[in-house]
Amino acid sequence: MNDFRADLSEIVTVFISPFHSARGPIVKVGPAPDEATICVGTSLVHGKCLTLIKGMSL
Repeated sequence: MNDFRADLSEIVTVFISPFHSARGPIVKVGPAPDEATICVGTSLVHGKCLTLIKGMSL
């Protein structure tokens, strides 16, 4: 996980497969700096970020 504290209220879009993306608030950033786990409804979804997370430079 990265050293900075992610703003958990920040909404990001993650790419989870060649045909699917999801959008929701950040739960956890990592393990790679451009990956995040987000909350979508009652599920947690992990994927590569399509939108930048505040405080990060990719």
